[in-house]
Formats: sequence, structure tokens, C-alpha cells
Amino acid sequence: MNSKFLGDALDHWKGCLISILLNSRLIRNIAVEPMITDARPWSKDDLETYRRLLRLESTSLICHDQSTFSGSREEYFGAVPKDVDVFLDPDTGIATGTGGRKHVKILELGKLLAKSDRVLMVYQHSARGSFHERLLKIRDRLARDISGVRCTIYECGRVAVFVISLNEDRIHRIQNALKEHLRGTADSRVWGDNRAT
Repeated sequence: MNSKFLGDALDHWKGCLISILLNSRLIRNIAVEPMITDARPWSKDDLETYRRLLRLESTSLICHDQSTFSGSREEYFGAVPKDVDVFLDPDTGIATGTGGRKHVKILELGKLLAKSDRVLMVYQHSARGSFHERLLKIRDRLARDISGVRCTIYECGRVAVFVISLNEDRIHRIQNALKEHLRGTADSRVWGDNRAT
């Protein structure tokens, strides 16, 4: 997340999605990792604005002593609490290649999921070319590289959120709840492991 985008419409969309799943009790004890990529740490006001826009409790935001996402990635993700569901907010999304500081790597997602039934929600921004094709490629790489992973994807124009877990039942319930919330033709925005390409 970069502060130049702080307060845009997407922060409201992310907050709405988190609220829907929290209010439905389909995610629990959510921790949000903003993955700050600014050259300098965010101010307290910026962090508070981000927290409010995402409709979070003050304890939900992981701040890393206000450091940015540019140091040791292993240490950075090691600070994520073990017993919570997590929303990751990278600038661009999930990398299928080497990635950089604007991405989260599939290996890092696998480590965050290891030996747990937690749910990870990961923001995904559009790339060049067909966005839907890009989402399919990420979904397939997740399935290939993380044994037993299940996912649902909320595709919304040029952005999406991947919801992944090793717990198939949790993913199934989240997918059904999102489809029910959207109803009608809008529910086609939510798809997962078994969507025909």
C-alpha cells in the first residue's frame, strides 16, 4: 500500500468486504497488513485514516513499529500473529514470478497458511492484458505451489481480492456468503477453484 492511494474508493471497497465477512462471522480476529511501500513510514494520522477507511478496530492493524515493506521479508511476515485471519494489502498483488516489494510471493502465503485453518485475503490490482486471465494464472499457481489450498476470488473490474485457506469448508462458506450478498447477476463476480475458464 502506498500513501498516494490512501483514501481512494478502493479503501472503502476493501473495508466493506472485510465488514461483510466479519459481520457474517466468516472471518475472525482479523489482522490487516498494509505492506507500506512508501520511502518513509506512515504518520500516525495516515495509519489512523487507513484503519478507519477499512472499518477496523485499532488492534487489527499490524504496524511493525511503523516500518515500511522494504527490509527482511521473512522478518516482516514473521510478525503476523499466528492465530488470526489476515488481510494483506500489497500495492499490486500476488506475484507468480520473482515479484518485488509491490507483491506478496506465493511462498510467503504458503508459510502464513502452514498448519492452520486461517483465511488470508489478498488485494490484487490489475496488470496489462486480460485481468481475468491474470487471475486464473494466479489461482492455478496457488493450487500448484501450496498443497491443499482452496480459494475464492471476488473480481471487481480491474481489482480483486483472493480469499485463500487450507480449510475448504471456510472458503466454501465465504464464497456462498459473498454470492448471497451480491445476488443476481453481480454474484458472477465471485468465483473460485471450479470456475470454467
